[in-house]
Amino acid sequence: MSRTSSRASLLVRSLRHRVGAGVVVALVALLGAGVVTLWPRGVAAMEAEVVGARVGTSTDLARDLTVRTSSWAFDEDEAPGLEGTMQRVLGPAQAYLLALRDAIPEPARRLVGEPQVRLSDATDPLAQVADGPGSDVRFPELVRSAAPGFLERVRLVEGRVPTDAVPRPGEPAETLVSADGAARLGWDVGEVRGATLSDGGYTLVGTYEVVDPSDGYWLHTPAGAGPAVLEDLDRGVTVRVLGIVDPEVLAMTAARPVLDAWFPVSGAGVADPTTVAAQLRAAAASASADLGGVRFSTGMPDLLDSAVADVATSRTLASFALAGPLAALALALGVGTQGLVARRREDGALARARGASGLQVRGLAALQTWCVALPAAALGAGGAAALGSGVGPGAPGDLLGAAVVGTAPGLLAAALVAPPRASVARTRIVRALRVAGAVVLVVAAAVVTVLALAGRLPSDDPLVVALPALVAAATAVLVVALVRPLLGLLVAAARRRPGPGALVGLARAARGRPGVVAGILALVVGTGVVVQATALLTTVRAGAADGAWEATGADLRLSGPRMTPELVARVEAVDGVRLAVAAEVVTPADMRRGASGANVELLAVDTARLARLDAEGYRHALPDGLTATDGPVPVVVSTSVRADTGGALPDGTTLQVDGLRLPVVEVASRDVVAGLGRGSRWILADTGVLAAHGLTRSAPAVLLVDVEDSLDAAAVTALGDRLAEIVGTGDVRSFAPVRDARLADPTVAWLVRGVLVGAAVAVLGVLAALVAALAAAAPARRRTLATLRSVGASTRDVRAAVAAELTGWVVPGVVVGAALGLGLTLVAVGVVDLPTFLGAREVPPRVDLRALAVVVGAVAAAVAAATFLTARGGDHRARDAALLAEGEG
Repeated sequence: MSRTSSRASLLVRSLRHRVGAGVVVALVALLGAGVVTLWPRGVAAMEAEVVGARVGTSTDLARDLTVRTSSWAFDEDEAPGLEGTMQRVLGPAQAYLLALRDAIPEPARRLVGEPQVRLSDATDPLAQVADGPGSDVRFPELVRSAAPGFLERVRLVEGRVPTDAVPRPGEPAETLVSADGAARLGWDVGEVRGATLSDGGYTLVGTYEVVDPSDGYWLHTPAGAGPAVLEDLDRGVTVRVLGIVDPEVLAMTAARPVLDAWFPVSGAGVADPTTVAAQLRAAAASASADLGGVRFSTGMPDLLDSAVADVATSRTLASFALAGPLAALALALGVGTQGLVARRREDGALARARGASGLQVRGLAALQTWCVALPAAALGAGGAAALGSGVGPGAPGDLLGAAVVGTAPGLLAAALVAPPRASVARTRIVRALRVAGAVVLVVAAAVVTVLALAGRLPSDDPLVVALPALVAAATAVLVVALVRPLLGLLVAAARRRPGPGALVGLARAARGRPGVVAGILALVVGTGVVVQATALLTTVRAGAADGAWEATGADLRLSGPRMTPELVARVEAVDGVRLAVAAEVVTPADMRRGASGANVELLAVDTARLARLDAEGYRHALPDGLTATDGPVPVVVSTSVRADTGGALPDGTTLQVDGLRLPVVEVASRDVVAGLGRGSRWILADTGVLAAHGLTRSAPAVLLVDVEDSLDAAAVTALGDRLAEIVGTGDVRSFAPVRDARLADPTVAWLVRGVLVGAAVAVLGVLAALVAALAAAAPARRRTLATLRSVGASTRDVRAAVAAELTGWVVPGVVVGAALGLGLTLVAVGVVDLPTFLGAREVPPRVDLRALAVVVGAVAAAVAAATFLTARGGDHRARDAALLAEGEG
């Protein structure tokens, strides 16, 4: 048999022998490759969803490229899609716009639609109708306009379109008006209506109705889809209609012609938002004499920049949540590889006995490990790619992480192969390198943490993303270094107790066998990640509720017309309403401090009733003394106002409102008054106190409503709709829907998914590391238990030894891991701008003690089960070994 075939046979026999030794490596490689393959797809899907939510919910007016000019070129230049008088008047502008669109590079060009232009004139007041339909309109107005393609978006209801005949002086001009507008003005087809700017007035030759009212075209065409009606109780009713005329007629007779041009910009399918934003900015910055040198404007780049910022922050948070779990998987993979190498140490010895060199032995160890890890990693990557097809499109680079997961165990196995005879100097060098590496790791974690909390590092910096893994690894290293002296003290105490079980178990834990060290590392990292995930989820949910309370201030918040006392009484009489409080924002209000002054908002509300409002445990925390009528008016000031004054309001501060000068005294300051003031410059005062000082103005436009606690979210929403009809407003907010909407926002939703995935991965990684650690320590533990049995130890002593050993590293691992998780939560909240996501002024870290107790309890239960199974298996093997020893004796 050749040497090559002999080594191949050795490899096959080693793989068949002790198959279970590679199970942990295979499972962790499978899970790790799946996670790192699926993660980029999830990030891409998150980015697309966030961009779609930010841009897709915006209006066409916010996205489109628009320009308005009063100077543009007139000549005979041809432009596609135009003919006749449209060509003569708007041809050059249309040609320039088409060339500009063609010059926009991809991918922005795909989002930009065909250019649209509209020529319009100054608003022309029409003659008022004395009797009949339209007589209630005090200010009828017509805006003459001409636009290519307008007639394609409407259908004639009656009459015809205007001709291109230019009216002679004193003759009426022909016009086309919407059917609803003509009806509102009482204007019949064929009737001449007098006007101010047009000498002969206008003849209505036809009416139209729009084909698709939802078309974004009508947002750029005021009064085009229907009349614009403005009702003013003092001035009367104003009705403005769009009058379509021939473009050449308009150009020849217009008083102040204006050209509006725009490109529709789609908000769907933005693949590269950063590039698209830059390309649209460049297109908007272009100017030409064809449009009088006026530049375009668009809000699309700002929308995309905002979406990219949200994506970057959300990606950082999600990566922040996943860095720890990946560290747990890496640890489990390392422990499993170490156990696999230890189990197959005999194969290396056999290869050396057959003349293999050190490099060949290391190659054999790497090949043995790759035969387990690479197929598992390939299976994990393939499964993730199949599952991820519904999450988002993949890229070839997504498989790089899976390749690293598959190859790393083999390289580690080759490095773990011990030389046949290690010199003392080599051992010292290795030990010194380990200590130096541990010191560098701890220092690096501390420095990065300080820089991140101080704001010296951006939230998307790779060091910030890797911070959880750094902190977790550094904490675990410190625990391993410090737990041995502590366990030494427990060993000394156990020597004074009867029975050998606790003493033997604690002594094994204190010696720091590889299995013990790995167990501590796994528990610290895993418990820390799970606690961090629990605390982050609690913080996010609580922050969303805080933001909803700040936005509503009650179960329901309505704003709109004047909330009279009679209207408030009607609202309180509705079934399900417990309390309604009207509030007024009085502006302008001038706060004077000596010779200096500043404009503020005066929030006037019945503070006693306001304090009775609540929503799912939230209440208005108002200070005492706001209802005192003797002396200056007691007020609560915003922190912004207090910051301007450098502290509490000085004596002699006054507030001037409606000609009254009111002396005020500060009793407290707040960041926000829920439902009323949110971080702006405001002062809160009681309406009764203001009335006692002569300020009787009362025009509250905000109504905060407290509902019965027995109503569910759907009932509260229905009640809000009913109250909106009574009040006469469409602006109604409900606490629960606002909170749920914040949690349903793509950035928050993907953050929650990332945290949950990270927690699940961490749990699986910890379990794998524990299994590997127990397996690595099993041979030595069996020998120890066999020795105990041989000297007459009872089953109770054997189980006590196992329990003491496991407890010696489980308790420190769980306790320090929980502290690590809380610390990582503090770092995450300090590094990432959660208030921007959740709409709250500030989001402090929150901890759900019940969830934390469940996590610790689950770990304790798992350890108890492992203790029982390990002790039982070890007891059987120890008893067999003891009987064998007696038989040999």
